[in-house]
Amino acid sequence: LSFETGADGKALLEAGIITVRCADRNNQRYIVVNSEQPNGWDLYINRTRDYIVKEMSLHQFLGEKNREATLDDIDIDVIVKEYLPRAIDAETLANEKRPLKEQLASLRLFNIQWDCPTYAAIIMFGNNPRYFMPGAYIQFVRFKGETNGGMILNERRFEGCLYKMLPDLENFIRDGIVTKRPVPVSILREKDVRNYPFKVLRELMMNAVMHRDYQANMPTRLYQYDSYIEIMNPGGLYGQARPENFPHVNDYRNSVVAEMMKNLNYVNMFNHGVSEVQDLLKENQSPVAEFNVNLVTAFSVIVREPEDDDIANAPVNTPAKMSDVLKNVLKDVQKDVLKELSERQIVILELI
Repeated sequence: LSFETGADGKALLEAGIITVRCADRNNQRYIVVNSEQPNGWDLYINRTRDYIVKEMSLHQFLGEKNREATLDDIDIDVIVKEYLPRAIDAETLANEKRPLKEQLASLRLFNIQWDCPTYAAIIMFGNNPRYFMPGAYIQFVRFKGETNGGMILNERRFEGCLYKMLPDLENFIRDGIVTKRPVPVSILREKDVRNYPFKVLRELMMNAVMHRDYQANMPTRLYQYDSYIEIMNPGGLYGQARPENFPHVNDYRNSVVAEMMKNLNYVNMFNHGVSEVQDLLKENQSPVAEFNVNLVTAFSVIVREPEDDDIANAPVNTPAKMSDVLKNVLKDVQKDVLKELSERQIVILELI
C-alpha cells in the first residue's frame, strides 16, 4: 500500500494498518498511531484525522528506506568478517558471487531500491545510530532509596550499535550490578545468594533492546534502587501479544533485529525467556518478576532482591541431626583411609 503526501491519517486506519507514523502538518512532528488497542478502541483516532501522512515518514517507520544513510554509516568490516559467517552457512558463503549490496539486501540490511542501509542495519552495525534514532541507547541510573526521587549514586549511558554495545552491557551487569554474599542455611553450611541472578538481568535486557520501539526518543531504562531493579523500554506489547495472553503469545516489532540477535547468540526466539526468568528467580529465593503490560506505550518489569527470611526458610538437603553429620564425615574418612591400606593391614585392623 502507498499513500500520497496529502492523504488523511484516517485513510490508513480504514485500510487496516495497525501502526503507522504520522506527521504534524504545521510543525513536522512525528507521532505513533496505534489503531488497535487491547480494549478495541484506538486511543488516537480523533487526533489523527487532522494529520497528514507523508510518504517519507510512512516508509521510514516501516523500515523500507532511509535516504540519508549510506554504506559509510555502517561497519562493513564487522558485517563481512563477523556477521555473515554466522548468518550464512559456510558452503553458501564460499560460493557467493553477488555484489555486497545484494548480499546485504538478502539479509534485509540494505534497500536496493533506495540504495541505502535499512534501520535494522544501523541499529546493529551503525557507526552512530543515535544520529538517525535519538532514543537508541540504554540509560542506567543507581538511585539511593526506593524511588527515582532519591540521590543518584551512579549513572551510565550505553550507546552505539548493538554489536558493540551488548558485550559492554553484559560485562557491566556481571561486574557492576550483580553481587553475591554467603547466607547460612544450616549449622555447617552456607549458600551463595546473589542480589540478582546474572542470567535474569541479561535475558530481560536483551528482550528490552530487541522489542523496544526505536522510533521513540525515550531510551531503554535500567534503574536500580536499594531493593529492586526496574527495566522499562518504549513500545508496549506488539502485534499478536496482548495483556490477556502474555507471556504465552509473542510477536516481533523488530523482526530483523531479533534475527540478528539470534544469529549472534544473544537470544533464542523460543518464547521461553519469561518462564526461564521466573525459574531462575525462584532458584535464587527471589520474588517472581513483576511485568507491567498495561502501559500501552511502554513495557516494564521489576525484579526484587531476595529477603533473608525467604533464604533462611528455603528447603535444603542437610542431615537433620549433628550426630548424623559426624557419622557421615567419619564414613568418608574411613573410606579414604581404607583405600591406602593393603589387604593384610585391613585384616589386622578387623582383628583388633
